[in-house]
Amino acid sequence: MPELKDDASILDNEVLWRRIWPDWIVWPQTTAVKPRPASVAFQDRIEGRVSASIARETTKCKLLRCYPSHSLVSIPVSRTRALGYRIARRPTPEDPAHVLIFPSPNKSHARQLAQSAEWVVLRDSRRKWDTTVVYLLGVWRRVTIEIGLPCPSQHGAEGRTD
Repeated sequence: MPELKDDASILDNEVLWRRIWPDWIVWPQTTAVKPRPASVAFQDRIEGRVSASIARETTKCKLLRCYPSHSLVSIPVSRTRALGYRIARRPTPEDPAHVLIFPSPNKSHARQLAQSAEWVVLRDSRRKWDTTVVYLLGVWRRVTIEIGLPCPSQHGAEGRTD
């Protein structure tokens, strides 16, 4: 991979979106407190960089299309850079808005990024399966289905931006 350099064309007033694995969500014991992303969601000890996407260059559905149980948070570029991290464009065929935050934030900074992150899409994957009744082949049957909301674009509404 080519050397990573901070991309000056990514302005500080931009917003980054980061996909959050279900295991990276800290669910409080009470409903009075909102769930939050865990600090591990902003660290990578293997490659030394963290993936994100430039929000204005993509949509929620594009980022979550193949990730039905993942959530999505936003973090300001200004906050990331204020902590001393750089951002480089690394578009992929699946995500032309893809960027890398580097180097990977240390634990203290990852915690600060997690605290400043705001939910764009929050999916409660603690309950992954549901049972329902469907009419199948002329018979009512009880089936267990995986919970996951498909993106509208998967059903022909490509022009939508949600």
